[in-house]
Amino acid sequence: MEQVMQKWVKTSKESLNEENKTELNPESDHEGHISKSPVAGISGTSQRSLSICETSSSSINIINNEEMLDESLAEPSTSTNTTSKRYVQRINLSKLKDKFNWLDRDKSFLFCKTCNLKISGQKFHLKRHEESGSHQRSTKAAKITPQITTILTNPAKQKMENLVKEAEL
Repeated sequence: MEQVMQKWVKTSKESLNEENKTELNPESDHEGHISKSPVAGISGTSQRSLSICETSSSSINIINNEEMLDESLAEPSTSTNTTSKRYVQRINLSKLKDKFNWLDRDKSFLFCKTCNLKISGQKFHLKRHEESGSHQRSTKAAKITPQITTILTNPAKQKMENLVKEAEL
């Protein structure tokens, strides 16, 4: 039995060597011919090597190195992840509208009415936007421009005012 195993190990090693000899080397010689030489550094998973471990004098176990690597990776890690997950809190718009009167809600964002700008984020982002130069300019411009409700008044009131003006003339 031992002789049969040794013969099998010998033939498997020879077949491994034959595979290595027949693989093509990606580098070619100076004339452009591709040389067939044994590849010394076969990378990663394509490398097949055998380890022989003797467990007793009568039997020989052949173990694939890739299986040994997979087993070592399967062991649980001893380090623990101590960082906690951060989550985004929902924004209570009614509380924020008291402080930020320019604020409105869009589908999934907060919306600045004066700048016509979508803002994503928390209260910090709202404060930062309020202090920005573009928001300051937009707010000043909005204060200067007359509101449409003051320009367009009730038509009956306008007729009365026109009649008064005509009577005064």
